[in-house]
Amino acid sequence: MPTSDAATPQNGHEPPTPDPDDYARQLEAATRALLEVNEAVLQQMDRTVGIASIRALQALERRGPLLVTELGNELDMLASTASRLSDRLADAQLITRHVAPTNRRATQLQLAAAGRDILTELTEARTTALHAVTQHLSAKDRTALLTGARAFSHARNERLDQPASEAPRGSAAGPPHRQPRISAAQRAREPVEQARREPAPQTHLAERSHHTRGTRRSTTSTSNAG
Repeated sequence: MPTSDAATPQNGHEPPTPDPDDYARQLEAATRALLEVNEAVLQQMDRTVGIASIRALQALERRGPLLVTELGNELDMLASTASRLSDRLADAQLITRHVAPTNRRATQLQLAAAGRDILTELTEARTTALHAVTQHLSAKDRTALLTGARAFSHARNERLDQPASEAPRGSAAGPPHRQPRISAAQRAREPVEQARREPAPQTHLAERSHHTRGTRRSTTSTSNAG
Protein backbone atom coordinates (compact mmCIF):
# COMPACT_ATOMS: atom_id res chain seq x y z
CA MET A 1 0.00 0.00 0.00
CA PRO A 2 1.42 3.44 -0.88
CA THR A 3 2.80 5.42 2.01
CA SER A 4 1.66 8.89 2.95
CA ASP A 5 3.15 11.96 1.32
CA ALA A 6 6.36 12.37 3.30
CA ALA A 7 7.20 15.67 1.66
CA THR A 8 3.93 17.40 2.58
CA PRO A 9 4.58 20.20 5.15
CA GLN A 10 2.75 19.75 8.45
CA ASN A 11 1.74 23.43 8.72
CA GLY A 12 0.69 23.87 5.11
CA HIS A 13 3.66 26.13 4.31
CA GLU A 14 6.58 25.35 2.02
CA PRO A 15 9.75 24.46 3.96
CA PRO A 16 12.57 27.02 3.81
CA THR A 17 15.10 26.48 1.02
CA PRO A 18 18.47 25.42 2.50
CA ASP A 19 21.73 27.03 1.41
CA PRO A 20 23.39 25.34 -1.63
CA ASP A 21 26.01 23.44 0.38
CA ASP A 22 23.50 22.16 2.92
CA TYR A 23 21.08 21.26 0.13
CA ALA A 24 23.74 19.20 -1.66
CA ARG A 25 24.47 17.31 1.57
CA GLN A 26 20.77 16.64 2.12
CA LEU A 27 20.39 15.50 -1.50
CA GLU A 28 23.38 13.17 -1.18
CA ALA A 29 21.85 11.54 1.88
CA ALA A 30 18.37 11.38 0.31
CA THR A 31 19.58 9.67 -2.88
CA ARG A 32 21.77 7.00 -1.29
CA ALA A 33 19.02 4.39 -1.56
CA LEU A 34 18.51 5.25 -5.23
CA LEU A 35 22.22 4.83 -5.90
CA GLU A 36 22.26 1.55 -3.97
CA VAL A 37 19.51 0.18 -6.23
CA ASN A 38 21.55 1.09 -9.30
CA GLU A 39 24.74 -0.32 -7.76
CA ALA A 40 23.04 -3.65 -7.03
CA VAL A 41 21.96 -3.96 -10.68
CA LEU A 42 25.44 -3.11 -11.92
CA GLN A 43 26.98 -5.72 -9.62
CA GLN A 44 24.69 -8.35 -11.14
CA MET A 45 25.72 -7.33 -14.66
CA ASP A 46 29.39 -7.15 -13.65
CA ARG A 47 29.46 -10.91 -13.12
CA THR A 48 29.31 -11.58 -16.86
CA VAL A 49 30.01 -8.27 -18.62
CA GLY A 50 32.17 -6.03 -16.43
CA ILE A 51 31.67 -2.42 -15.42
CA ALA A 52 34.34 -1.12 -17.82
CA SER A 53 32.66 -2.92 -20.71
CA ILE A 54 29.25 -1.51 -19.77
CA ARG A 55 30.67 2.01 -19.56
CA ALA A 56 32.23 1.61 -23.00
CA LEU A 57 28.95 0.38 -24.52
CA GLN A 58 27.08 3.25 -22.88
CA ALA A 59 29.58 5.76 -24.26
CA LEU A 60 29.14 4.39 -27.79
CA GLU A 61 25.35 4.49 -27.41
CA ARG A 62 25.46 8.07 -26.11
CA ARG A 63 28.11 9.52 -28.44
CA GLY A 64 27.81 7.33 -31.51
CA PRO A 65 30.87 5.95 -33.36
CA LEU A 66 34.15 6.83 -31.63
CA LEU A 67 37.83 6.40 -32.34
CA VAL A 68 39.76 4.27 -29.86
CA THR A 69 41.47 7.38 -28.51
CA GLU A 70 38.11 9.15 -28.16
CA LEU A 71 36.71 6.21 -26.22
CA GLY A 72 39.74 6.35 -23.93
CA ASN A 73 39.16 10.05 -23.31
CA GLU A 74 35.47 9.42 -22.65
CA LEU A 75 36.28 6.77 -20.03
CA ASP A 76 39.44 8.47 -18.68
CA MET A 77 41.55 5.53 -19.81
CA LEU A 78 44.96 5.25 -21.39
CA ALA A 79 44.73 4.70 -25.14
CA SER A 80 46.40 1.30 -24.72
CA THR A 81 43.83 0.25 -22.11
CA ALA A 82 40.95 1.45 -24.29
CA SER A 83 42.43 -0.48 -27.21
CA ARG A 84 42.55 -3.73 -25.22
CA LEU A 85 39.00 -3.15 -24.00
CA SER A 86 37.78 -2.57 -27.55
CA ASP A 87 39.56 -5.78 -28.63
CA ARG A 88 37.57 -7.77 -26.06
CA LEU A 89 34.29 -6.11 -27.02
CA ALA A 90 34.92 -6.72 -30.71
CA ASP A 91 35.89 -10.36 -30.13
CA ALA A 92 32.58 -10.80 -28.28
CA GLN A 93 30.80 -9.09 -31.22
CA LEU A 94 29.38 -6.39 -28.93
CA ILE A 95 30.96 -3.66 -31.07
CA THR A 96 32.22 -3.40 -34.65
CA ARG A 97 35.52 -1.91 -35.81
CA HIS A 98 36.09 -0.10 -39.08
CA VAL A 99 38.71 2.11 -40.66
CA ALA A 100 37.93 5.70 -39.65
CA PRO A 101 36.57 7.72 -42.61
CA THR A 102 38.73 10.75 -41.75
CA ASN A 103 41.93 8.87 -40.89
CA ARG A 104 42.65 5.51 -42.50
CA ARG A 105 45.28 4.74 -39.86
CA ALA A 106 42.73 5.08 -37.06
CA THR A 107 40.04 2.61 -35.96
CA GLN A 108 36.43 3.65 -35.46
CA LEU A 109 34.27 1.74 -32.97
CA GLN A 110 30.50 1.36 -33.22
CA LEU A 111 27.89 -0.32 -31.03
CA ALA A 112 26.70 -3.66 -32.45
CA ALA A 113 23.26 -5.24 -32.04
CA ALA A 114 24.51 -7.62 -29.32
CA GLY A 115 26.00 -4.70 -27.41
CA ARG A 116 22.71 -2.83 -27.64
CA ASP A 117 21.01 -5.94 -26.23
CA ILE A 118 23.28 -5.76 -23.18
CA LEU A 119 22.26 -2.16 -22.55
CA THR A 120 18.59 -3.05 -23.02
CA GLU A 121 18.99 -5.81 -20.44
CA LEU A 122 20.59 -3.31 -18.06
CA THR A 123 17.74 -0.84 -18.54
CA GLU A 124 15.12 -3.51 -17.93
CA ALA A 125 16.89 -4.70 -14.77
CA ARG A 126 17.03 -1.13 -13.44
CA THR A 127 13.36 -0.59 -14.28
CA THR A 128 12.36 -3.73 -12.40
CA ALA A 129 14.46 -2.78 -9.36
CA LEU A 130 13.06 0.76 -9.27
CA HIS A 131 9.48 -0.45 -9.64
CA ALA A 132 9.93 -2.76 -6.64
CA VAL A 133 10.54 0.34 -4.50
CA THR A 134 8.43 3.06 -6.11
CA GLN A 135 5.25 0.96 -5.99
CA HIS A 136 5.24 1.67 -2.26
CA LEU A 137 5.19 5.46 -2.81
CA SER A 138 2.05 7.52 -3.06
CA ALA A 139 1.07 8.89 -6.47
CA LYS A 140 2.05 12.39 -5.35
CA ASP A 141 5.50 11.28 -4.20
CA ARG A 142 6.08 9.32 -7.41
CA THR A 143 5.24 12.39 -9.47
CA ALA A 144 7.49 14.61 -7.34
CA LEU A 145 10.37 12.13 -7.60
CA LEU A 146 10.03 11.88 -11.39
CA THR A 147 9.80 15.66 -11.79
CA GLY A 148 12.90 16.21 -9.68
CA ALA A 149 14.86 13.47 -11.44
CA ARG A 150 14.01 14.90 -14.85
CA ALA A 151 15.07 18.39 -13.75
CA PHE A 152 18.35 16.98 -12.41
CA SER A 153 19.06 15.12 -15.66
CA HIS A 154 18.29 18.24 -17.72
CA ALA A 155 20.64 20.37 -15.60
CA ARG A 156 23.42 17.79 -15.81
CA ASN A 157 23.09 17.42 -19.60
CA GLU A 158 23.26 21.19 -20.00
CA ARG A 159 26.39 21.25 -17.87
CA LEU A 160 27.98 18.48 -19.93
CA ASP A 161 27.32 20.44 -23.12
CA GLN A 162 28.67 23.69 -21.66
CA PRO A 163 32.30 24.53 -22.53
CA ALA A 164 34.56 24.73 -19.49
CA SER A 165 35.40 28.37 -20.32
CA GLU A 166 31.73 29.31 -19.95
CA ALA A 167 31.15 27.56 -16.63
CA PRO A 168 29.89 29.93 -13.94
CA ARG A 169 32.29 30.97 -11.21
CA GLY A 170 31.75 30.52 -7.49
CA SER A 171 30.37 27.78 -5.28
CA ALA A 172 27.11 27.62 -7.21
CA ALA A 173 28.98 26.02 -10.10
CA GLY A 174 29.82 23.03 -7.93
CA PRO A 175 32.42 20.44 -8.89
CA PRO A 176 33.36 19.86 -12.54
CA HIS A 177 31.06 17.59 -14.48
CA ARG A 178 33.80 15.06 -15.17
CA GLN A 179 36.12 13.31 -12.79
CA PRO A 180 39.70 14.64 -12.64
CA ARG A 181 42.20 12.93 -14.90
CA ILE A 182 43.85 10.02 -13.18
CA SER A 183 47.39 10.47 -11.89
CA ALA A 184 50.49 8.90 -13.39
CA ALA A 185 50.62 6.36 -10.56
CA GLN A 186 46.98 5.42 -11.14
CA ARG A 187 47.65 5.08 -14.87
CA ALA A 188 50.55 2.74 -14.16
CA ARG A 189 48.34 0.56 -11.96
CA GLU A 190 45.29 0.65 -14.24
CA PRO A 191 46.09 -2.39 -16.46
CA VAL A 192 46.76 -4.57 -13.39
CA GLU A 193 43.64 -3.37 -11.54
CA GLN A 194 41.57 -3.77 -14.70
CA ALA A 195 42.71 -7.36 -15.04
CA ARG A 196 41.79 -8.03 -11.43
CA ARG A 197 38.33 -6.54 -11.85
CA GLU A 198 37.59 -8.49 -15.00
CA PRO A 199 39.26 -11.93 -14.89
CA ALA A 200 38.84 -13.75 -18.19
CA PRO A 201 36.37 -11.12 -19.50
CA GLN A 202 36.61 -12.31 -23.09
CA THR A 203 35.05 -15.67 -22.21
CA HIS A 204 32.23 -14.03 -20.27
CA LEU A 205 31.52 -11.53 -23.01
CA ALA A 206 31.58 -14.19 -25.69
CA GLU A 207 29.12 -16.32 -23.72
CA ARG A 208 26.82 -13.31 -23.15
CA SER A 209 27.04 -12.32 -26.83
CA HIS A 210 26.18 -15.88 -27.91
CA HIS A 211 23.21 -15.88 -25.52
CA THR A 212 21.82 -12.57 -26.77
CA ARG A 213 22.21 -13.58 -30.41
CA GLY A 214 20.47 -16.87 -29.68
CA THR A 215 17.63 -15.02 -27.97
CA ARG A 216 17.13 -12.75 -30.97
CA ARG A 217 17.12 -15.77 -33.33
CA SER A 218 14.56 -17.55 -31.16
CA THR A 219 12.35 -14.46 -31.09
CA THR A 220 12.58 -14.09 -34.87
CA SER A 221 11.76 -17.76 -35.44
CA THR A 222 8.74 -17.54 -33.14
CA SER A 223 7.48 -14.45 -34.95
CA ASN A 224 7.89 -16.10 -38.34
CA ALA A 225 6.11 -19.22 -37.14
CA GLY A 226 3.19 -17.07 -35.96
